[in-house]
Amino acid sequence: MNRSKIGPIILVLLAFTAKTVSPAQELQKIRLESHLQDVRTFIALPEGADHNVLKLLRAHNQIIAVTPSGLHRYRDGQWTARKAPSGWKTAALDTDGNLWLASTRIIEQENKSERLILPSSAQNDTILCLFWESENILHVGTTAGIYTYTGSWSEETALKGARVRAITHGAENT
Repeated sequence: MNRSKIGPIILVLLAFTAKTVSPAQELQKIRLESHLQDVRTFIALPEGADHNVLKLLRAHNQIIAVTPSGLHRYRDGQWTARKAPSGWKTAALDTDGNLWLASTRIIEQENKSERLILPSSAQNDTILCLFWESENILHVGTTAGIYTYTGSWSEETALKGARVRAITHGAENT
């Protein structure tokens, strides 16, 4: 067969075998599903609030802004404030969503009288971060390492002398 005739024959065969689909038929094949999407919303702190936010947390359907001078809670479009003693360095939520606040060497749960004081071996350290691993295990990052509280204090010797500013879970709960 002559090569010049093969091209038109293949085109004719393709034209007969191709299935034509209208754009409307293509749209019917698309399955629409709903997807949740985060949306950024700017919420200004209330008048008079210290704008040096140490921690911004979310618990019990409210946003909590912790500043050196107080706690500010945002719920249902309204801010409420509670003045607090100065000197807070950081804050964290435990596994039940309770707020814990830390000053240089003292950790306390909001509205509770119980206080945790760093051990004497951390006398010259400053608390930089808190992390609740479980309801009974609190890790505290300091200017010179990590201390763990489980009813008594222990020091993570592998990080002794390290400045620890953040603690979190690894992919396999490490």
